[in-house]
Amino acid sequence: WYGYPVDTIPPDTYYDSTDLEGPAVQGNYAFSFVVTDTDGKIGEQTIVITVE
Repeated sequence: WYGYPVDTIPPDTYYDSTDLEGPAVQGNYAFSFVVTDTDGKIGEQTIVITVE
């Protein structure tokens, strides 16, 4: 992990983890995350998990 995202929030400024749970039904599942640091910088990341 190199910052969140690389171009706006410096490395080691933000660290956390999460667990994602969802149905085991075939399909694509999108998860979006938004993080704001103490300087007001905002980072966004979306991931897609595919269940086949």
